[in-house]
Amino acid sequence: MEITSDNFEERLPVIEKAITEADFLSFDCEFTGLGKGNTSVGPYDTPELIYGKFRQNVGKFVLMQFGLCAFKFIKEENRYEYSCFTCYVYPRVPKKFESMRVTGSMASGSACSFQPDSFEMLSSHGFDFNKWICKGVGYLRQQDIDRYKEELTRIHKIREEANESPQMVKVPDGMKVLVTKILKTVDEFMTEDENKKDFLEVPDLAAYERRIVAQSLESKYGWKVYVETLPVGRQQNCPLRAYKCAEKEVNSAHRQRHLDNEVKDIENAKGFCRILEMITKSGKPIIGHNMLMDLLHTCKAFCFDLPVHYADFLSSLKAHLPTVVDTKSFCALPQLRAVSGTNPSLGDLWKKVNSSPFPEVDYRPTEKAFEVSGSFHDAGYDAYITGVVFLKLAVYLGRTSTPYKTSSEIFWSLFETTVNKLAIPRVQDISGLDLSVKGCQAPDRSHVFHVSLDETVHWTNKDVLNLFSPFGDVHINWCNDSNLFVSLERRKEAAKVREKLCGPNDHVWKVRPVEEFTKELEKAMKEAEVDSKAGGNKRARPDTTAEQAKKTKAKVSGD
Repeated sequence: MEITSDNFEERLPVIEKAITEADFLSFDCEFTGLGKGNTSVGPYDTPELIYGKFRQNVGKFVLMQFGLCAFKFIKEENRYEYSCFTCYVYPRVPKKFESMRVTGSMASGSACSFQPDSFEMLSSHGFDFNKWICKGVGYLRQQDIDRYKEELTRIHKIREEANESPQMVKVPDGMKVLVTKILKTVDEFMTEDENKKDFLEVPDLAAYERRIVAQSLESKYGWKVYVETLPVGRQQNCPLRAYKCAEKEVNSAHRQRHLDNEVKDIENAKGFCRILEMITKSGKPIIGHNMLMDLLHTCKAFCFDLPVHYADFLSSLKAHLPTVVDTKSFCALPQLRAVSGTNPSLGDLWKKVNSSPFPEVDYRPTEKAFEVSGSFHDAGYDAYITGVVFLKLAVYLGRTSTPYKTSSEIFWSLFETTVNKLAIPRVQDISGLDLSVKGCQAPDRSHVFHVSLDETVHWTNKDVLNLFSPFGDVHINWCNDSNLFVSLERRKEAAKVREKLCGPNDHVWKVRPVEEFTKELEKAMKEAEVDSKAGGNKRARPDTTAEQAKKTKAKVSGD
């Protein structure tokens, strides 16, 4: 079922019912870009650094589609039903609030980025960009709503104080005829019989004209007139309405009514964030595939600002989405690795679970309106595929276990090893990103060293092996031509490496413990963010680009 701004309010109860009745939910996202290659995960990145790089990649890209699929087990018929939704989402607030630059809100006029190759890929899969822009459901997080309400209250107070002591207004020469004409009309209105209507409308004025006219009226009449704008859709030109106030209290009542209406309108702008609130309230497990990027985008758009520190992110995530399962991490289970393959894509998994040895599973749409149509990179279709993949993996595990277990039983029996573990490729000694508090800690890497080379030299594995030969067998992992990591087979030799190779020297190489190198990366990343927010240039960051890695590993006898 496609969800746009045209049918969002109408379909909201249907979505809520599907979420409430579901046994589990699956999701997928499409966004305007994936990020820069120079923030790719390195082979010995810490959880803090991995999170920081993904957070930086999420950056100013925005969500375009949110796919949600709710699966419900029908016990009496031993089958599943699903309800699938493809939701276009767009960062907008009501037009009358666009001029308010509220910090922290992506929907308050901040710029967002896109990557051409991402748009090309989405276009090749039939993505409707016009529908995204024109019909995307707006969204505003609760924390942003609170900021808007604070700003509205501040503006309300300023206007009240200005109304107490009106100031003379300098009218631009080009507007004097217009303002004089409007003031004359209002003069006549103010002296009319009190039994007639108590307001007068001044049609279609541009924003600048409305401001000058309103200030001129308030300067002349003070509390005896109250002026407000009447927004018309997203049009630039809107009418003004001037109310006649017999007493100061009447003016105050109009101002309070206006403030209350503004607050109500901004609260109604929550939009798609209401769906995430429903998911949070339901407490249902939410399934994704290779989902860290999707998870960060979802949290940033609909839940909270992404904190600088990983531990703070984990605390915030637990409050909103406490139970997540990554099917890619799920496939790393020993019982599944042989049949699912290593590092499988969603498309690969979809092919595998629809062939032997995976069993047939009865799953049907709740009703025809929820029947899935589309292709990969349609968020709703990918959410559906993700849910079915998870379902078939769970059923396979249940049927191959002793004793036999249902898919639900096998899921909960593997709860501790599968839930809140996200797949992270290319890291040597971390199987996945642990979303529990203990996941903040990196494994012991006292035996791992970073080596940087002078760009004027060209080293090979042989040169590195010769350098480390006194310390036994090593594993080599190149990041690029001038950066690599060396892991000692004999960990006890680490102290000797620190003594003999680390520290200042005049060689074409520099060796240092990986912890020291990682801390420098983390510090540089945080400093770059501070510089960026302050409007300065980002500091250079040491390059650990995994994308450019030669991925050359060697294990030799230290000769």
